[in-house]
Amino acid sequence: QADIGILRAQLETVDRQLVWLEQDYKRKEAAYHKAKEAYEAVEARKRSMHEHLALMVLSSEKRKEDKLNELMAKMSGSSGSGEKS
Repeated sequence: QADIGILRAQLETVDRQLVWLEQDYKRKEAAYHKAKEAYEAVEARKRSMHEHLALMVLSSEKRKEDKLNELMAKMSGSSGSGEKS
């Protein structure tokens, strides 16, 4: 009889532990998912910013190239007309 009483008391203790651990697990799992979503949102924002920066750099380089070509064309045109005079 005493063994049965001890075992029942142990089962009750384990039951309380399981209830608490399950609640703790669910809270932590929810916090994990929330943190993961926040991380992924910021990661996507960073990726978008990198893409935007790359486009801005390419656009700037294209403008520089166009300006250089324009200046080279002007120099070629002015040196050619200088030789004719």
